[in-house]
Amino acid sequence: MPAWWSTWRSINRVAAANAQADASPDCPFAKNLVAESIKKIVDGYGAANPLEYVVIVGNDNVIPFFRHPDQASLANERNYVPPVRDATASQASLRLGYVLGQDRYGADVIISFNDGTLPIPNLGVGRLVETTGEVIGMIDAYLSTPNGVVATPTSSLVTGYDFLDDAANAVRQEFEAGIGNPSTTLIADRTWAPTDPRSWSSQQLSDTLLSQRHDLVFLAGHFSASSALAADYSTRLLASQVANSLVDWTNILIFSAGCHSGYNIVNEHGVPFVTVEPDWAQAFARKKATFIGGTGYQYGDTDFVEYGERLYQEFSKQLRRGQGPVAIGKALAAAKLQYLADTGTMRPIHEKSLLQATLFGLPMLKINMPTGRGDPAGETSVVGSTTPFNVDPGLTLGLTYFDLIVNPTLTEKSVTLKDTASDATIEAKYLSGANGVVTNPAEPVLPLEKRNVTAANTVLRGVGFRGGAYQDAPNIFPLTGAATTEIRGVHPIFFSDTFYPVRPWNINYFAALANGPTWLMALPAQYRSESSTSVDGILRKYGRMDFRLYYSANTQSFDSAAFQTQIIPALAAPPEIARVVSFTEGDNLNFMITVLGHPAAGIQEVWVTHTELAQNPDQSFSGEWRSLNLTQDAANSTQWKGVLPLNGKAPESIRFMVQAVNGVGLVSLDANLGDYYQPNVDPGAPSQDVSGSDSQASPTSLTFISPPTQGAYGTEVLFKVKLESNGTPIPNQKISFALDSQRLNGVTDGSGLVEFNLVLLGLPKAGQASATFAGTTLFKSVSAATAFQVVKQATEVSLENVAVPPSTRTPGHVNAVVVPRIMATLSDVGDRPLGEKNVFFNVTGPEGSFSVALITDYAGRAFLDFATLQEEPLPGGRYQVEALFSGAVTLVTGEVVTLDDDRYNPTSASQFFDVPGTPTAIDPGEQPEPDDGDDSPFKLYMPIITR
Repeated sequence: MPAWWSTWRSINRVAAANAQADASPDCPFAKNLVAESIKKIVDGYGAANPLEYVVIVGNDNVIPFFRHPDQASLANERNYVPPVRDATASQASLRLGYVLGQDRYGADVIISFNDGTLPIPNLGVGRLVETTGEVIGMIDAYLSTPNGVVATPTSSLVTGYDFLDDAANAVRQEFEAGIGNPSTTLIADRTWAPTDPRSWSSQQLSDTLLSQRHDLVFLAGHFSASSALAADYSTRLLASQVANSLVDWTNILIFSAGCHSGYNIVNEHGVPFVTVEPDWAQAFARKKATFIGGTGYQYGDTDFVEYGERLYQEFSKQLRRGQGPVAIGKALAAAKLQYLADTGTMRPIHEKSLLQATLFGLPMLKINMPTGRGDPAGETSVVGSTTPFNVDPGLTLGLTYFDLIVNPTLTEKSVTLKDTASDATIEAKYLSGANGVVTNPAEPVLPLEKRNVTAANTVLRGVGFRGGAYQDAPNIFPLTGAATTEIRGVHPIFFSDTFYPVRPWNINYFAALANGPTWLMALPAQYRSESSTSVDGILRKYGRMDFRLYYSANTQSFDSAAFQTQIIPALAAPPEIARVVSFTEGDNLNFMITVLGHPAAGIQEVWVTHTELAQNPDQSFSGEWRSLNLTQDAANSTQWKGVLPLNGKAPESIRFMVQAVNGVGLVSLDANLGDYYQPNVDPGAPSQDVSGSDSQASPTSLTFISPPTQGAYGTEVLFKVKLESNGTPIPNQKISFALDSQRLNGVTDGSGLVEFNLVLLGLPKAGQASATFAGTTLFKSVSAATAFQVVKQATEVSLENVAVPPSTRTPGHVNAVVVPRIMATLSDVGDRPLGEKNVFFNVTGPEGSFSVALITDYAGRAFLDFATLQEEPLPGGRYQVEALFSGAVTLVTGEVVTLDDDRYNPTSASQFFDVPGTPTAIDPGEQPEPDDGDDSPFKLYMPIITR
């Protein structure tokens, strides 16, 4: 088939997909079909001519972003309102909770992750937006450089505040190392309140950013698609101010950790006279500057440089890698790959942080940093030669192994926290490893120890835990990850009845996908709560961890008459540990383990790893894990047996877990859901002992006492549950309570009652509350459920006249004595402020009307003033100002925008204000005189919306 024919068919396929997407604007998947059709064209060219870069020309309506489900569990894209019109692809992606990304266009490898896919970037991908003139301007800027290399950077600017101050300082250090000159900075310390005079304003940002050229710029702060919030949390810089500035920004590089800084609004999808244009991507394109920003909510951590912060820090490092000019697109792709390789445990929040970081510009534009160049010293593999197995199935399948001992370098650290309920201070502790920490939302912070475990000409398929030494420290309040997107986050209390994580190690293959190393990510610490109601717990610190690494390069296949298909051992599933039985005989502990597996891969090894309990859990305890290899039964190949001499130890003091590996190196771990196994107890048969005789456990009943049937989101409800046996209360028993994804544990009192006070944080919907008693040797397990519905919380909005802070006053535009500002405050009925919510303002009067959407700050406030709009005065007269939140919002044009909030009911408020006549502009150098004829507390200004 001639190449032109294949290309013609591909173009027709794209046209058909576009027609389908245009006919179904409410279907994000239709846009993915368009994007996938275009990617096939890219892949086709790449197969014949190796590619380095992919350049996308046009906005999402021309060459669509790929839509990825937002599963980050924090600040879902459903909550964002640019705003855009209903019945558009932009609105559908937002309201249905999708993240926009373009990495897939330049990815050769795409892996499954959760219930979606994750592209592994290897090509530089950039997008040129949005009009023909803006695109041509970016191309002309590139062509003005010698061989695509910008002038050697000599200056930089870094901004940040609140939880982003650490990211700002981290990037600042990289800039200074690469340029050799100090950076210009606007960095407000996280301890400074927004009202602190040291917290910079939008005027200070404007004076710094727009008065002179900076070759490299990192903007860490809170953004929307068209504005940036200053450190005072009160004033904003507009993208239009950047676009209209007089400073030459040609070929400078800007990147931002701000939320939706990279959300490029499709012009025709915006709401006329409401959606503020230009957005940041378009504004920087007008200035012929290259920009990297996030298409969605970007994340940081309250205590660590993490998520988007870590990605942008790594990007700034990549600009100094190697020698000579570095292409911006390649630096971003390399930063994303390094981010993946450094992540101890992948969560959806990491996925979103990577997917949304988008380059607007030509990816082949290069920067040659003058100092601090080179590559970091690579870590050599700790694996020497591997040892082959001399018995089947590993002998035949070529399985080998390597025994590795990890001796962590751990440092105990603490952070002082304040209890939000009592204002008491709490000392939260965590351990840091040789490679830092692993932090995830609401989970204990864990130490990280990375080891390069690459072996030549083979692949690490599995890791088995063989033993280790540990020390248990009681009465520890663990520091938990506090991911955030707006202000410093709250550290949730972490509860776990078992040591968490159950498997404190992972294999990281991400770098290997780009011919880099394979990493063992050891997390040498675990945490368990002292009790079901305790905020403290036991921190288990490992001084040694013993692993067996299993390697296999087997890719053989053969035909099987028995299965009537082709058999590939490498594709076999890991072993299934079907049943675990243990019993004592004299001074011995016997194990009988049933293990199932695919016949083509067989079972290579099965072993029990055991330890002893502390005699006094309130004291420090040093323990050790040891392993006992089991033997396959000659008569029944699924049975593996072994005997552990107790040497006088009480069997009830033993805890163990079971592991198994097949002939191609895949390992399974069964730790009884983290509770570990106990001798003489078969959790698979809770009502019988191991001999199979009937248990003497008494029957039980669990009853909800006058349960509530519904509650509003964010409110607290009380559930009472009673546990009885034959009408007699059972005290001191643990009851587990659940409502949707929320979990609580409690202990019954002397009357068998336990109370659960639950703050409703699940999405409003009908469901059921459940309570469970797991049972003991004396009492049988039982559960109960009751119908319960979470409903939306009521809200209210108020309007108030407030004065503009002096830092926002702009000489030459307004009377500096009387400055306009209207504040809308959004809260729930409990008077709790609602931040990061969109409030619409309708301003209507005899001489002019307009609508605008603004985002509330951390205190639930949205300010309507010339600092957030622009400076053309509204004619004098009486105007009605209406503030609306959620629901069907009718704009002054008559257009209706539907923006239902998932958790809160709509609300609105309106008020009439008298606006005086047009004020007289003053000279910036003059001292303004009071206007005796104008005692109005405020003025309104008409926004200028350009398209």
